[in-house]
Amino acid sequence: MGWPINFLIHKGMLDRTPIFIPKLPNKTMSEWGVHLPAAIVEALVIFWRPKTIDAIREFSDAIIIDPITHQMLFKESSEKKNFKKIGYPEEVNQESIYSNSEYRKNHIIVPAVNVQIEAGADFIVAPYFHAEDTDSIRFGVNITLITETLRYLEEIDVSKPVLAKIFLGKGVLERKTEVNYIVDRYRDDFSEKLFGYILVFDKFDGRSASEDSLLNLAEMGFQLSEKGKVIYQHMGSFGEVLCAIGMTGFSSGLGDGDSITVEHLESSPAGFNNKTKKTYIPEIFYKMNDEAVKQIGYSCDCPACSGSRPLDNISKKKHFFYRKDILMNALANMEKSERVDFMRSLLYEGIERADRYNREYGLDIKTNHLRRWLAVLELMEHWTYEEDDNLDELLEELERPE
Repeated sequence: MGWPINFLIHKGMLDRTPIFIPKLPNKTMSEWGVHLPAAIVEALVIFWRPKTIDAIREFSDAIIIDPITHQMLFKESSEKKNFKKIGYPEEVNQESIYSNSEYRKNHIIVPAVNVQIEAGADFIVAPYFHAEDTDSIRFGVNITLITETLRYLEEIDVSKPVLAKIFLGKGVLERKTEVNYIVDRYRDDFSEKLFGYILVFDKFDGRSASEDSLLNLAEMGFQLSEKGKVIYQHMGSFGEVLCAIGMTGFSSGLGDGDSITVEHLESSPAGFNNKTKKTYIPEIFYKMNDEAVKQIGYSCDCPACSGSRPLDNISKKKHFFYRKDILMNALANMEKSERVDFMRSLLYEGIERADRYNREYGLDIKTNHLRRWLAVLELMEHWTYEEDDNLDELLEELERPE
């Protein structure tokens, strides 16, 4: 397996995997007494809550700042006061984005990169836009933005590891040829330049996705991971399954952010609010209505619950985090074959438990998606890379004193 030079130079970063990477809007976790391998923060948070980055750095080994450049194309999002402070143009000229390299550099790349550097980010996330598929002009622009970002980093002599965020419509996952083309463009075109990738798909829902979509999603990440780290974002609990086959990790909010819908950037859905009325039940990979949680007598031994169940919003967030973190730590201590067996057993147990809840309490917990996840896991189990005989030699050369 040939690793990119950018990866080898920064090979100690995100080294212990898999990991859960929370996306944090504030410094609340600083009060929990926890330690994170990494956290994701959106760029506007820097201006919205100025003390957040410094607070997170106290309990997180690495910080990834998402430049959220995709939001500048959506009026409601781009007009937010703190978004404007990032430095993107207030009146976006989309034609210039697509055709003018100087415009892209001055109005997108420079502010996107600089806000990350000034905040002390440990990585540089290249600017990106949502592209529905590979036929979209934005897909080509995203590839160009990576090239131009790498060039700008050379100009200003910044050598931080670079991540490419791949933000596409979920429809591409139905087409294997399109998945392969995406891999070719992102992995092969930048094989010596990128540290890794963040994958996110508009409206993706691991519970309703077809087996083909799930398999193509897994294969895209697996192929990309041949050349760098791969972080899945907004994947729901299917992200845990993907981590069993060697992905770097997955990211979401603390109990929310399991999926993303681009159209909500233009206008928030009617009646939308963040009040938590469900509780994450990791044993069945499911967020259950609080009344049902009480009905089944659910209890948990995580540090947030201590043999009880989470009752308020904060305890639910803590419970969500601890259970994700505990699972990732367990997987990190296993060999790949053990991880697959372990995840397989968790899925079987989840199906059995959900069926029992349905029988005993008259609930209607769906399990078809868990069966699809199992089928995909079975297919993923024996995926391998071609070994690169020169890998050890490259590592030794990089570590040799000048």
